[in-house]
Amino acid sequence: EEAVGLALEWEYTVTKQINALLDLAAGERDHGAHGFLDWFAREQLEEVSSMDMLLKMVRRTGDAGLMLVENALASRGTLSPSAPPAED
Repeated sequence: EEAVGLALEWEYTVTKQINALLDLAAGERDHGAHGFLDWFAREQLEEVSSMDMLLKMVRRTGDAGLMLVENALASRGTLSPSAPPAED
């Protein structure tokens, strides 16, 4: 649980960094850079959401259920609920 919590904190740090770059691009009126960075901001939102979902799964299952969480992640290939199932 601690490792996933730290990973989520890191994702929040990265989000702040991307937002700072977006603010800088907007302040410079650099529309190309802003559009480029907007893609990263959307991707980062997915990363934060995935880590948050993983942390909730780990907390629900506890230490005894970590193998269940690992198996669920391996079978999905991702934490995104809209992602297609992994192929064998």
